[in-house]
Amino acid sequence: MCLSDVKVGECVTIKHVHVPGVLGERLMEMGLVPSTKILVVRRSYGLLSISVRGYALSIRGKLASDIIVE
Repeated sequence: MCLSDVKVGECVTIKHVHVPGVLGERLMEMGLVPSTKILVVRRSYGLLSISVRGYALSIRGKLASDIIVE
């Protein structure tokens, strides 16, 4: 399942990040690595707000569809 499919309030675990290049590296530096638990906090205007390792992060819906979770 993709992160973009997760409902608000659900907690999931990252399985794989399919984002190439510099953006993929930056996401990993921010803590979006396999086995990390994330909580979907809010959806609005094409953005997905998540909580990762105690901090808030907002990502675009297209980017969220490239992150595989379970």
